[in-house]
Amino acid sequence: MNTDIQPPATRAAATRRPAGFWRSALALMAVAAAIGCLGTPVTAGAQAADPAPAQPPRPADEPAIVAHLKEGEPLEGELISLTTNQLRMRVVIGVGSADRTIPYDEIDYILFHPEPVEEQLLAAPDYDRDADELVALYARKSRFLGFPRSNAGEVGLAYARLVLERMREHPEEDQEDDGSDAAEAGGRPSLVVFQRALRFCQEVEQDDWDDARRSQARLVRLQLLLADGQRAEVIREARELVDSTRSLEIHLKGRLILADAAFDELQWLVEDNPRWFEDDIIRPRRDELFHDTLDAFLYPSLFHPTREEAAARGLLGAARVYEHAGELPLALACATDIIALYPDSEAALEARELIAAQPRDEAAEEVVAGADQAAADAAAAAEPDRLIDDPLMRSMQDQLQRRRVTPLDNDAAADDEPPGDAPDAPRFDDEDF
Repeated sequence: MNTDIQPPATRAAATRRPAGFWRSALALMAVAAAIGCLGTPVTAGAQAADPAPAQPPRPADEPAIVAHLKEGEPLEGELISLTTNQLRMRVVIGVGSADRTIPYDEIDYILFHPEPVEEQLLAAPDYDRDADELVALYARKSRFLGFPRSNAGEVGLAYARLVLERMREHPEEDQEDDGSDAAEAGGRPSLVVFQRALRFCQEVEQDDWDDARRSQARLVRLQLLLADGQRAEVIREARELVDSTRSLEIHLKGRLILADAAFDELQWLVEDNPRWFEDDIIRPRRDELFHDTLDAFLYPSLFHPTREEAAARGLLGAARVYEHAGELPLALACATDIIALYPDSEAALEARELIAAQPRDEAAEEVVAGADQAAADAAAAAEPDRLIDDPLMRSMQDQLQRRRVTPLDNDAAADDEPPGDAPDAPRFDDEDF
């Protein structure tokens, strides 16, 4: 019998494996699979039933916010949501992340990191280039208006100031309700844009965490209304602001808005009555407006000359009033005062332009040259700031006092009284002593 040839039953029995062999093989496969899974990180909160990989966390070097807690280490991460009493954020933990809900009463303050385009937008914004970007940035940040250290209000006001600047550049054009950022290329902003700028100011004024920024929002809003021709509303609210504020800076800026409103009315009156000097009814009103406008513009430089921004801005306004009245020597005198006393102010640039636009004036040119030389000397020698009792400043005050004229319809007794409310001027929290 040939033992190499086996019946089918015998061959099947020879190839059958014991049950223990298969159990060992399955165990080895399970171990291999477990070892392979060790290379895949599992983030906090991952579900076993959901094998989808977690989203990569925001880079640790660019967190959206840093929440500084009253107790414990600051938490860096990305803000997810806000409610009335807590926030939810995705906290960066090493190479991973975890969601955490934090009540506001556990937070000392929140540090908001700027977005990549933010610094450029706020440093030197341009209406045609940056208006849409500022609107989008404010839309992302406006919900943080009430959070300490948030600059959301600054973004909103940057947009509003751009709109204001463009409206002043195109005062004679009508606004069009077409929803675009300008009625035409390089033209006056549309009604929709104007209303959006007003809304941004109102939101900052009502909700911003910073008192000073809320006051600034009110001032910008009033300037927008004045640029829109709503003079009566501006005068009413600006007077209320001037009388109620405890900030000298806001007080002076409110006075300058009143001066702008008076100058606006003066220009309208003269334009509507080109022969005002022959009209016995119009002429007294024109003269009263002229002198009241000058008084309002000169107030900061007369009584608070160390407030350089307001003083220079007021002198520039007075120069514009004199220029409008055809009194060019006095306009040049105000412009040269600005350059001599406040050479680093924004108004000094416009004062130079005003001087350059007039016929050649050797005295004004000499002042400009002297101011340029003084600025160069100061930069080289690092001279200290000017003192309040600087003789040049005292001389300027004397000159302005001599140029100051009271309204024509004031009685003789009023002529002997000191200007306006200077003797009983209110004390301000930020007043110079």
